[in-house]
Amino acid sequence: MIKELIDNEIKSFIELNNLKLKDFSTEFEYFSAKNVLKGNNFTINDLANGIVDGGGDEGIDSIYCIIDEDILDQSNSSFDDIYSLLNKSSIVRVIIIQSKAETGFKEKVVNGIKRGIECIFDKDFDLSNEKFKKQAKMIRNLYFAHNKKGCKEKITLEMYYCTKANNKDNALNNDRVVREKNNVCKYVENQYMKPKFEFLGCNELLDICKKPVKYRKTLKNLKKFDYPKRKDNIVEGCICLVNVKEYLEFITDDNKVIEDKIFEENIRDYQGNSKDVNKAIIQTIRTDCEKFWCMNNGITIIAYDVDPLENEVSMSNYQIVNGCQTSYAIYETLKEIDEEELDKLDFELVVKIIEIKKDEEGNWDEDLVLNIIKSTNSQIEIKDFAFESNRPIHKRIEQYFKMLEKPLYYERKPQFYERRGYAKSRILNPKELFKAYYSIYYKEASVVRNNVSMYFEKNKDKVFNTNINLEYYGISYIIYNTVSNKLIELKGNENYESDKIINFIINNGLLHISRVVFSLLNGGDLKLTNLKRSDVTKCVNPNVYNEIFSDNLQIEDVMDVAIQIIKSAILEVNKDKQDSLERIMKVSLLDDTITKKLVKYHEEKTDTQISLELPTKYILSRLQRHVRNYDEIFKNISKNGDKRYYFKNRLNDYIYFLNMYSKQLALNLNDLITLLKDIRAIVNENNRESRIDCAKEILNTNDTIRKRLLKANV
Repeated sequence: MIKELIDNEIKSFIELNNLKLKDFSTEFEYFSAKNVLKGNNFTINDLANGIVDGGGDEGIDSIYCIIDEDILDQSNSSFDDIYSLLNKSSIVRVIIIQSKAETGFKEKVVNGIKRGIECIFDKDFDLSNEKFKKQAKMIRNLYFAHNKKGCKEKITLEMYYCTKANNKDNALNNDRVVREKNNVCKYVENQYMKPKFEFLGCNELLDICKKPVKYRKTLKNLKKFDYPKRKDNIVEGCICLVNVKEYLEFITDDNKVIEDKIFEENIRDYQGNSKDVNKAIIQTIRTDCEKFWCMNNGITIIAYDVDPLENEVSMSNYQIVNGCQTSYAIYETLKEIDEEELDKLDFELVVKIIEIKKDEEGNWDEDLVLNIIKSTNSQIEIKDFAFESNRPIHKRIEQYFKMLEKPLYYERKPQFYERRGYAKSRILNPKELFKAYYSIYYKEASVVRNNVSMYFEKNKDKVFNTNINLEYYGISYIIYNTVSNKLIELKGNENYESDKIINFIINNGLLHISRVVFSLLNGGDLKLTNLKRSDVTKCVNPNVYNEIFSDNLQIEDVMDVAIQIIKSAILEVNKDKQDSLERIMKVSLLDDTITKKLVKYHEEKTDTQISLELPTKYILSRLQRHVRNYDEIFKNISKNGDKRYYFKNRLNDYIYFLNMYSKQLALNLNDLITLLKDIRAIVNENNRESRIDCAKEILNTNDTIRKRLLKANV
């Protein structure tokens, strides 16, 4: 799915810019270059001018020269032009990109980048690619002009190798690729430049896509008190008193609408005007605004590239990490006031600005940022879920769910989507996803149900990390949500109320049923190591996978079996009949017992039959429905043969249902069940054509089963 996300991003980029490119490889080159250059001042024309791919490109697809965020082009590429653009404090970068729409990183490609750089600095080398030749000459002119100007900082030569591998670990775990990368960097150092080499896979490119474009704004007319500088120089900052009108302008766009993007790192969305704390803020603004600065906790902003002047502070890509409620309350109270009335307002609020330095790769210290967010939000109790959901993996999950054919909305911040009018049925949150994922893949529904908060804190890194294929989140939640909807239909159904255990499972066993339903649908549990596999369909039954993501998941066929297996496990755990059902549903022994019964079920399909104690007519109607469902399944198989193990699993399930229901109805279907078992033996041995014939024979058997059901005296 991560590759599909990238493909969608590429498609959107191409369509948005109305680009007509010859093939996907070229589209990927442009897309990679666009992301590498993000944050610099460039146009689509600049992007195109830097593409040198073609015959004689010497292993390099794109070349860009940048002076202080401005890209050089051929109109100012001479030595004299470049020299005039430089000053001694200039930051100079040369960017070289190689893009391959492949699923891995290769040693020979890294070696090709080194060969291309060597050609650039060998002015006697005969370059056949005219575009490459011009860009190479510009680099040499930049190199000599930079030396002559006496710039303080070395030129940084940035090299990016972009592919459709899941992530850069594909390269970093390959010793030969890493060795070639080190050789390239050593060569660049020998040219008296600072090397930077990055591997960018789908995860890294997606992260860049979602980073906001650089924005800058200034808080004006303020009273400022600077913090003393620390020796480690990691954080600096100041505390300000800011006039409310200036602050309102700071948090709104040109159309006077509040900017959502500056609250991305805030752990909560605006909670609305009805919350007591927000009512109090609004009341203070309206009736006692002179005391606002001392009655409100104020605003905390983190930013990089902060430029403090005497009575104003300019900053880039800032985030308000504490004060979302205050900011929105100010906006909601003052947005309808006209300019004349606004000018009469004369009160201030406290703003703390923290500048966080970036590392050599241009990244914030994420742990430091999270600690600041946590500390500045500690004045009221906030659950760990809120802080956890600010990690990058949750932003990636949020985007993933939005990209589904029928989008779901992952609410990292409470009520974020609900307040914006999205259907409640399409919204999920980190807590729900954690429960579904942990119950299904770690097979510990009981312990999660017992204390989800404790298990979240203890196991969040197992569940939420960037090594996991995003599709596994989708699979677990869609199954959980589908089971949840079916249980709503069953709750209060009089046919189930007579069985105390089953009634309890239906009302309290969502996690257990989800865990068992996945195993039944898939024909077995997943190994945890498979959660990192890029090809999900090698681990999850492809037909089930397709049903899940086409929003056409049918689980009625396995819900009864799931409930039976759980009931059987409960009876075994509570054979002494001394514990309450509530307690049993929370003990790990129940999880272990369910797993053992599932293993036996998958191996033999002879698990002890547990009567559902349902009315006979209801059981008959369910059996008739199963026959109809499996008619559809085997009609489809009769057209294409399908994969052997899928055929076998569905036939196993069908035999199990027929056996279970016929015994409960005292209906003799033994001869037909034996016939289906004989067909199953043939399926295990033969090829696709034989499976098609077998499916047709099953359909004929179904006709006989239907006739007997019509005659059944029940």
